[in-house]
Amino acid sequence: MSADVMNRFLDAAIQLGVYSNQKNLKRHLRFMFDGIDLKKKHLLDVGGGTGRLTVYAAVQGADAVCVEPEAEGSTGGVTEKFLQLKKAVDPELRADLVVASIQNYLSVPRSFDVVIIANAINHLNEDACIHLLDDPAAQSAYEALFRVIFSSLNPGGWLVATDCSKSNFFNDIGVKSPFMPDIEWHKHQSPRTWDRLLQRVGFLPAKVQWSSPNALGNIGRFVLGNRVAAYILLSHFRLAAMKPLTAIA
Repeated sequence: MSADVMNRFLDAAIQLGVYSNQKNLKRHLRFMFDGIDLKKKHLLDVGGGTGRLTVYAAVQGADAVCVEPEAEGSTGGVTEKFLQLKKAVDPELRADLVVASIQNYLSVPRSFDVVIIANAINHLNEDACIHLLDDPAAQSAYEALFRVIFSSLNPGGWLVATDCSKSNFFNDIGVKSPFMPDIEWHKHQSPRTWDRLLQRVGFLPAKVQWSSPNALGNIGRFVLGNRVAAYILLSHFRLAAMKPLTAIA
């Protein structure tokens, strides 16, 4: 990757309104891909919307595909933003947008080294997510989906998911969070719940990191990037689970 291509990506992402500013975008990308090698890898971005992660991965040398079920007819201009971002960086980038649900897309056998689900894991089956703790059918639905994702990953591949946990201080005391006022907390689950389901289908125990407000930078990450601070602030986490290199007997 040349510095020129990376700079074009950063400039285009800000100009198109894909992210607020370059400094925060760089922090976001470091957080999302922490410990993940992208060069010459096959990456699937589930619900990737405007394509900031897909295009970035391609800039870093990946063969990247974004699966976005809401792209067709989206009032947010998802398809247009994705194509504009790719064109502004390099029209020849190996970054593609597919209009489909993850379930339909993976109904055909495919293989990836990295699967990213950024703030969309609860939307893969929203009704099942809501009832995940008390409905065996809901658990089975997510296990079936995770099993398909597991099968699509090459040995040693990674599933990276970010989302908000259902546990939040302000929600627990019955008031709207000043930091995340639009979150419907009952439609989310804790990283522990997701980790438990992922391990059932074969993933190794996940590594969980907690987000801090991006604008606070590295100091904020160091001081506030923990479960206790997250419970009061964003309740936002990053979960990274690896497929074993060899089958477990």
